[in-house]
Amino acid sequence: MIKSSQVKRIGLDIGFDIVSTSQLKPSENVQHVQKWINDKYHGSMKWYPKNIERRLYPQKHLFSKALSAITVGLYYRPKEIDVEILNDSSRGIIARYALYHDYHKIMEKMLKDFASKLDVELNGNWHYHVYVDTGPVLEREIAKVGGLGFIGKNTTLINTTIGSYLFLGEIICDLDFTEPIEGCNSGIVQQSHYGNIQNILHSRFGKQEKVKGTCGECNRCQRACPTQAFVSPYTLDARRCISYLTIENRGAIPIEFRKLIGNRIYGCDICQEVCPWNKRMANKYKSVLEKKVDQAPYLLDLVGLSEEQFREKYKSTPILRAKRAGFVRNVLVAIGNWGDESAFGSVQRLLNDQDALVRQHAVWALAQINTSQAKPFLTRLKKQETDSEVLAELDRLFD
Repeated sequence: MIKSSQVKRIGLDIGFDIVSTSQLKPSENVQHVQKWINDKYHGSMKWYPKNIERRLYPQKHLFSKALSAITVGLYYRPKEIDVEILNDSSRGIIARYALYHDYHKIMEKMLKDFASKLDVELNGNWHYHVYVDTGPVLEREIAKVGGLGFIGKNTTLINTTIGSYLFLGEIICDLDFTEPIEGCNSGIVQQSHYGNIQNILHSRFGKQEKVKGTCGECNRCQRACPTQAFVSPYTLDARRCISYLTIENRGAIPIEFRKLIGNRIYGCDICQEVCPWNKRMANKYKSVLEKKVDQAPYLLDLVGLSEEQFREKYKSTPILRAKRAGFVRNVLVAIGNWGDESAFGSVQRLLNDQDALVRQHAVWALAQINTSQAKPFLTRLKKQETDSEVLAELDRLFD
């Protein structure tokens, strides 16, 4: 039998920043999750309600011998860009997690290396499955149970030393960790008992005195969200969330959210940017991962991307998930919010794009830039357009 402390040491040597072990048990939030689904806050993410029993009761349904979770976190926050750049309307802002190679592949490879080393220690006498946001696992709750942090009002896992910019992954296994369950960070020097077992840690992240924490009376994330996606503390209506609208949403961005999205063209970090747990760590630490994507590219460099150019530019990054049409849709909304006439020609050309989703948002963006100048082009398009969604967009403008 391998000890929890040995497992963690191997995980830290692999390169993870935080590692924990915990026994699998029924979710503490069964009613909350079921109500969230019943209220349809998952939007068009039809995969979420599937296998809900496996999410809520992992010890019974993930696989027959599942007993424990080895949970890992990898810090992904890059060096912060200047606020002037962040607020420059001529630029689009990309969520921090998407600035690297696809985290699923990064984490999966590291977890498989982790499992291989454990396999050597255990002489193959164990069963396990690896998950990186790819299976029916309530990973933030499992990480919380393991002592890696607490769930914030913005629904992210917040570690009290490094904040919430964390990729999470799990090895669900049949190991039975009977020793006290502890969370730990790289470079651990000692462990100490303060009531429940907690850690005193020294690492590249400094000293972590407590694993637990709370949001207290703070509600900055809820007040800062432009689309008011937080129904209440700890409850997010994904249908209003900018990350959902610009990534998971495959259709048009609802008209009532377009202005509110501003220049966020892929995902959104606003509820994390304003979080005190993250603000106090700004530029104190940064991810060791190598950035592959500019966080604030100029909109005019993106709006004309062809399918081939889009795939080449964002090869092996999470941005491919939006597909070219979804990404250009987002860029067009940001250009409409920018409203600068230098973009008129680039947007006007997209009225003839082969994808109806792009044409629909080009109509809106062109009208935002200059309604009177756009009218002849939009009138001509209306005479030849056959897609019902594009025609509906045109009708809204001509009413």
